[in-house]
Amino acid sequence: MAARCVERFAHGVGTAAGPGLCQAGLPQCPRSKENPHDDAKTPPRSGGAGRRDLWHGRIPAALALEAVGAAVDACAKQGYAETAVLVDADGVRQALLRGDWAGAHSLDSATYKAYTSASFKSDTSALVTRAAQNPAFAALLAKLPNLLAIGGGVVIKMDKEVIGAIGAAGAPGGDLDEACAKAGLDKIRDRLK
Repeated sequence: MAARCVERFAHGVGTAAGPGLCQAGLPQCPRSKENPHDDAKTPPRSGGAGRRDLWHGRIPAALALEAVGAAVDACAKQGYAETAVLVDADGVRQALLRGDWAGAHSLDSATYKAYTSASFKSDTSALVTRAAQNPAFAALLAKLPNLLAIGGGVVIKMDKEVIGAIGAAGAPGGDLDEACAKAGLDKIRDRLK
């Protein structure tokens, strides 16, 4: 039986091995109308008018940088030294910006908030509420590594699918961090379609 490409570029997702590669390490798929994105240098496009959509289930780097920049800027305008981190759906750091005078600890705090939000597919403020009502859940959050259940982690969704999260840390309160993280998301939200 001939090798078949398993790419799903209509949804912005390639194979686990990368764009244009066939399943199980088989040779590259032939370029065709159905599979015009068979080299790693060409991200898939859809939506017309030259718009670059999500590639491999990740937020494009330029948008990720805009989001963290907007989050840090939103807090700086309020006088807070903030760090913002954007992670992909798996919780892997994609963009990070440490604002002027932000403490070194804010790097880990923002990362853990974003990771927690992506992992649980929920804003961290909602997880704080859930933990307060459910001691077993609170114990789970305390036990697992790299989780931080404090406001400031905001899940990023496209339709109903989680595509990442943004975490912010450095302001004097999780609610303030969350507002800055949401400002970062708001900056790019309309381009996540």
